[in-house]
Amino acid sequence: MAREKIPAWLLAQTDFDGAPKWFHKKRMAYRENMKLLGLPTNKNEHWRNADLSFLRQSFEPMRSGSTIPGKINHASDNLLLPLINGVLIDEYIDQSLLPEGMIVCRASLAIQQYPELFQQYWIDLPAAERYPFAHINAGSFSDGLFLFVPDNLKLVVPVTFFCLVGDDKASIIQPHHLIVLGKNSQLNLLEIHDSTSTKPVLINTVSTFILKDHAQLTYGKIQQQSSSSIHLAHTFIKQHEQSTLDFANFSCGAGFARDEMLIELLGAHAHCHLNGLYNVRLQNQYMDHHVAIRHLATLTKSNLLYKGILDNNARAVFNGQLYIEPGIQKITAQQLNHNLLLTDQAEIFSKPELEIYADDVICRHGATTGQLDETALYYLRSRGIDYASAKTMLMEGFIADVLERMPKAFATRFLENII
Repeated sequence: MAREKIPAWLLAQTDFDGAPKWFHKKRMAYRENMKLLGLPTNKNEHWRNADLSFLRQSFEPMRSGSTIPGKINHASDNLLLPLINGVLIDEYIDQSLLPEGMIVCRASLAIQQYPELFQQYWIDLPAAERYPFAHINAGSFSDGLFLFVPDNLKLVVPVTFFCLVGDDKASIIQPHHLIVLGKNSQLNLLEIHDSTSTKPVLINTVSTFILKDHAQLTYGKIQQQSSSSIHLAHTFIKQHEQSTLDFANFSCGAGFARDEMLIELLGAHAHCHLNGLYNVRLQNQYMDHHVAIRHLATLTKSNLLYKGILDNNARAVFNGQLYIEPGIQKITAQQLNHNLLLTDQAEIFSKPELEIYADDVICRHGATTGQLDETALYYLRSRGIDYASAKTMLMEGFIADVLERMPKAFATRFLENII
């Protein structure tokens, strides 16, 4: 398989003072492996439509942020976790909202202060051939979030994880997050990505979630970064017995965005529900979603619905994969992807996949691509509705079923950024 050499600035070494030997050893292994493997090209199936020409320029490490800009807006009853230029700003976290036993701190501090806990839940990443930038992150990341919810703690207060970046030069930032939900625990998390910079900023993020038995995670993500941003995100979720994931994803920002997600259902009766919206509307904007769900235990369920709206000459990719392990029975899985093109220049590449090695399963998948219904548009205009309002009404109708499947707390925030 064709590969390109990784530029030196992308593998810049980041040291962690006080980190244990096992951690340094793993980081070095990731770095050396990526030097040998290199970066993918368009000859790689998963990168066929991606333009990685942005890697030809040089990015410098981003300077740490220390203040909260007025741009951050969150509900007053939420626990705010501000990540400014990749660094968690501790002084802005309301410690009174943290229940006993819950840990929220920088990843660099967790490695030192909770070494055994951090090592216990550190997960080796999946294959570098499939997730090369995740391995680059693991070998070079500067900091990130460590969030630990102990057994039997049901956190009532919603958590807003606000990730803001901004610099006056071409910069790179590689945060690495580890979120653990103990047995019979519960967390409601909204993650927001924004930027203030007009200079090119490369954000390469890895987030690992571990859901122990009976854990419940309601997780929303909004990506609304500036058009000068390059957003590479990798989310790896491991679900144990009877755990539940309710995930909602909305993407509208960044000139180049690639969102990778891998969910492994490891325990019986684990369920995941995924809902996504992507609004790709800028000139020359590119957005890529790859979602893989692996059923590795009996009686597991997954339900995925992603919808996209594309305007101007924007391009988008959706690749969904359902995998059922050999001999794993009584699986229910559904995957749907629907797209709406507002111009003749917009392009979508949709590729749903099923890989099933069992016979006692209920699985289906589907994908559609179309344009606004001219008959419906004419009907609305004939009733005195102007063209822009009629178009908006049809777009709202197109995404209505996705919003209905989302938690109400997220749907309102998403709708504000869609139309």
